[in-house]
Amino acid sequence: MKGLVLLRYYCKKRGFMRPFSILAAVLFAVLPYAPCGASGHGGAADSLAIFEESLLERLENITDQIAAEGEIADAESLLEYYSALVSDPLNINRAGRADLQGLLFLTPFQIESLLDYRKHGGALLSLDELALLNGFDTYTAELLRPLIFFGPAGGSSDEKPGLRSELYLRTFTKCEDFSPAFLAKYGCSYGERLSLNITAESDAGEQLFTSWKRPFDFVSASLSCSNLPLGGKHANDLFKEWTINTLVLGDFSARLGQGLVLWNSFSPWSATQPSSFYRRGAPLLPYTSSGESDFYRGAAVWLTVKKMDISLLVSCNRKDARIENGKYVTIYDDGLHDTPQAMARRKTMSEYLGAASVGWSFPDFKVGINCIAYMYDRRCGTKPLYYNKYRLYDGLWGNLSLDFAGRAAGFSLFGEIAADRGGALAIVAGASKRFAGDWEAGVQLRHYPADYIAPHAGAASSLSGCYNQTGAVASFSYSSFGRFALEGTLDFCYYPKPRHNIRKPGSHLKASLKFSRVSADGIWNCYVKLSDTWLSVSNLYDFPTNRFSVVLNVERNAGGLFSFGANSRHSFMLGTYSVSAGGKASLSFRRLVAKAGATFYNARLWANRLYTYESELPGTYGGSLLYGKGFSGYVLLKYAFLKKTALYVKFGGTGTSKRLRLGLKVKFG
Repeated sequence: MKGLVLLRYYCKKRGFMRPFSILAAVLFAVLPYAPCGASGHGGAADSLAIFEESLLERLENITDQIAAEGEIADAESLLEYYSALVSDPLNINRAGRADLQGLLFLTPFQIESLLDYRKHGGALLSLDELALLNGFDTYTAELLRPLIFFGPAGGSSDEKPGLRSELYLRTFTKCEDFSPAFLAKYGCSYGERLSLNITAESDAGEQLFTSWKRPFDFVSASLSCSNLPLGGKHANDLFKEWTINTLVLGDFSARLGQGLVLWNSFSPWSATQPSSFYRRGAPLLPYTSSGESDFYRGAAVWLTVKKMDISLLVSCNRKDARIENGKYVTIYDDGLHDTPQAMARRKTMSEYLGAASVGWSFPDFKVGINCIAYMYDRRCGTKPLYYNKYRLYDGLWGNLSLDFAGRAAGFSLFGEIAADRGGALAIVAGASKRFAGDWEAGVQLRHYPADYIAPHAGAASSLSGCYNQTGAVASFSYSSFGRFALEGTLDFCYYPKPRHNIRKPGSHLKASLKFSRVSADGIWNCYVKLSDTWLSVSNLYDFPTNRFSVVLNVERNAGGLFSFGANSRHSFMLGTYSVSAGGKASLSFRRLVAKAGATFYNARLWANRLYTYESELPGTYGGSLLYGKGFSGYVLLKYAFLKKTALYVKFGGTGTSKRLRLGLKVKFG
């Protein structure tokens, strides 16, 4: 079969596909050939389970970074995004530029290579053929396996687009203090080009239906269309090469460059994956998360004209802020309005924002210019302190950047240089390379001056923003396609100015090494991760020290119906020892899936706290902070009925705090 794929690839490149099509029709009808979903969406449920596990493992690797920053919503959005994509895979032969960029794994050069190959050679038939394309390899094809299928290149002119929709309801409450939170999500799509998303949410302690005008504390909605060619038989010559990749009205998230100017969307960034240093993805996405602060509200469009991409967006969004004497003193982004004081600061200030980006793509090079301007409708009244005096701005502010990406001698190069209105310059750059298909290495450099002000930036950073640091990350990884993997990273960062609770310059050095092993039959899966962190200066409540951590995890799949695993986490710091040890099990029986887990933890020191993961309801990342001493556990049940409907029930918590969660997911069409 490999020889057949090579023959087909050669015929496409030479331009004589008709004789091969007749031969392929006979051979594919006789030979037992069934690549992942090649003929449709079959196996999507199995792919979702497999891919979700690998994604959760990757999220666990960066839990320390995310949770320490208080950005768990990013992990939730990432998990929700990929879960939805796996449950409804992408037809790789009909996917537009926006769809391909939405996969996040593909570089601009891989996208151009795929579109060009598809234009001249027709539809692809298998992962093996995809791996042969210029810029692709077997590793990339395997990453895409759960996310795509190889369907027809196009439908007939009289084919009617279908209407599909999904409703998801979720609620949870603390058993000892009944104050339920509620979330409702509705998504509807017509064909592959038009979609509507509505999210309504109220946190615990916030009252539902306080008025008919505002039944929920937070409501988000967006209407979007994608892959709309402006050309046609009667189109003006000026617009024949124009394509609307994405148009969003309502709430949306955006990505520009490498994030030094604007990036408020999730990114699967991980210091242990060299290829993830380069940030990628569609510039615009409809906003579907329940987070109440990190989105834009207005209109945005992403256009393509030949090899040029243009992104334009405008936004006017309300912010929570404490106002004193007509000026804002503190901005709140937690979205909680469960007290009279919190209600008093709800949406008391507006932010106006406009941004534009223009990029040009060539066979082995891409360059773009990004600019953004923003301001609040109130003046700044925040008192300058030692840790924030170089982050305050007033009135109209903005940022301008130049980003690039290229390929040379097998290396993938990228970078961005940005300036703010005050003239401060920030730089991020990196390179990665894959060796012999199994080894990959990369390095990333960053320099963000303390006085570089970019509140909408989202580039890789060890702090909550792109400021006050100069650092470098080097990493390598080895993978033998599911059998054995090795990952290592070394991260150094220097902070030239004081930070919150740290009144003098400091630095950190982090190192980690991870070994993974999967048995030949896929039954056993285990990994060991070692990491150490050296701090030159600690905060006001701890002493300068280092922290050494060990993570052990073992899982076994018994016949597909039952699986179990055990894990432990150990942390050594300040002469103290923190540990968490637990186990989990999963049982599948027809329409019922049951998962359970329990963990004992002992982390007496806050600086030595631990993080762990537990299975959660759809669209929810179960990252748990373990601090103190005690037990935590959970039981999660999923019952599927009426073909496209599933009910989720989860009960769990610690000895002092127990929670009950309920979820209902219904699909139509």
